Amino acid sequence: MHITLVGGGWDPEYRQSVYGPIVEQVSRRSAEPAVAVVLVDESGESAEVGARFTAVVKSLGDVQTRVIGVPVGQLLEVAALEGCAGLIVGGGLTPAYADALAPVAEELRQWLVSNDVPYLGFSAGAAIASSHAVVGGWLHGGTPVCP
Repeated sequence: MHITLVGGGWDPEYRQSVYGPIVEQVSRRSAEPAVAVVLVDESGESAEVGARFTAVVKSLGDVQTRVIGVPVGQLLEVAALEGCAGLIVGGGLTPAYADALAPVAEELRQWLVSNDVPYLGFSAGAAIASSHAVVGGWLHGGTPVCP
């Protein structure tokens, strides 16, 4: 199982290095490759943000996306991921993502591991993927720690 955690950003220069591994793995593992894109819908923009993810994924391979918007305060339904060979979890308000995914974390982990599904988490999707995370941006004590 491949895990990629990304602090954030949409810089097209890094499209291949960020999304390439999940697109390649999903393409190899499924006759009809699809990746789920989970977005906590904080402001009614999950369709627009989902379309951006879809465009990037499709630019790198013949992979379908299934955008799953989770309204703030609700839980991700892990069953909605069935049939997908990859998982992308977007970014946004980290506590809202934690509220949507942490209660189903064990079920989600079992699904990921039993299906050998690659995971790509952005910002909040990266922070909630681990037991411990540095959250708060690209500065540490006023010093840049990443571009």
